[in-house]
Amino acid sequence: MFLAAAQTPLTRRLRIARFVTPVIAQTDIHPDVVAAWENASQLLESLGHDIIDIEAPMPLEAVPTFETCWAVLTAFSTVGLTAEQRALLRPLTRWLGERGEAVSGPAFGLALGELRRIAARTLHALAPYEAVLTPTVAQPPLPVGALRNDDDPAADFEAQKRFTPWTSMWNVTGSPAISLPLHWTPEGLPVGVMLAMAPGEDAALLQLAAQVEEAAPWRQKKPPCW
Repeated sequence: MFLAAAQTPLTRRLRIARFVTPVIAQTDIHPDVVAAWENASQLLESLGHDIIDIEAPMPLEAVPTFETCWAVLTAFSTVGLTAEQRALLRPLTRWLGERGEAVSGPAFGLALGELRRIAARTLHALAPYEAVLTPTVAQPPLPVGALRNDDDPAADFEAQKRFTPWTSMWNVTGSPAISLPLHWTPEGLPVGVMLAMAPGEDAALLQLAAQVEEAAPWRQKKPPCW
């Protein structure tokens, strides 16, 4: 089904919402990232789609609830490990697991219920649109390990949030999303933009992504290090 969708031309005009405001962290956005998002908007418009600016549909106040659930889910994979096994974990994973283990059952239940309400409100706000366009990450690609901070896992966690301040929203809503490398820095590094659709619209998303790739192919482009 998904292969067929990617091979079927998209003929309908879509209403595509866009926003650039970070959702899960307050952070600066690199000019190349903004350029990628603007250029993608123009490309989608040239393909016949309507581009509508909207406010970020998920408030920053939702982040603590998301983090509570995230930590508890990490704890599910770490609880019961021996001390020797825990020592093998990356410090960030160990820190998140311990944070999740400290959450009581009732507190987790309340957080999970609130997260579902946040997801419902977000999807309701996006219901008038067939797709959503945001940047993928806030900065161009960084060297492997640039965000890692084993001495301060909390700082590591915050750095990751600042680097990817949009993607977690789709974890919350359960929406399919795809990153497309439509922009390149002067140094030859790819900068992605992210398209998302409503839950269950995976095939339609692939159809849209295929249309974009046909208009602006990237298969032959590679970073200089490759």
